[in-house]
Amino acid sequence: MSLPRPWRLQRGDAFRQVRRQGRSWSNRWVVLFAWRPGGAGGDDPSRAGFTVGRRLGKAVRRNRVRRLLAEAYRQLAPRVEGGWWLVFVARDAAAGMDFGTARRAVEDVLRKARILRPPLAGGLRDAREDDGRDGRAGEG
Repeated sequence: MSLPRPWRLQRGDAFRQVRRQGRSWSNRWVVLFAWRPGGAGGDDPSRAGFTVGRRLGKAVRRNRVRRLLAEAYRQLAPRVEGGWWLVFVARDAAAGMDFGTARRAVEDVLRKARILRPPLAGGLRDAREDDGRDGRAGEG
């Protein structure tokens, strides 16, 4: 499933603007460039774009990495503060990543940028809670 149109950065000049005026954060797999336009408010959805260079391989591999990053962002998007323009640039290490790694990589750089809100309380429960264990040793 792709990102809804209002959540996407689509034009090349928008990508250049974010890279030129924004700040960057990175980890082993991805670099995040983030910029908040002057007129953007907190209620506007954040917009994201994904860049994968030819160094990562042929088109099939590049498109797979782009889809993984986009899906990871799509799942985290409700927790991202509004009004940001984001550009994710895949690094060489991203060529062989799976979805779990992509999700952790995207979440990590969004957290470093301090634009990822914590999960809502009362949402999905952790697997430890489902089996009756609460993590405390010696009780049971």
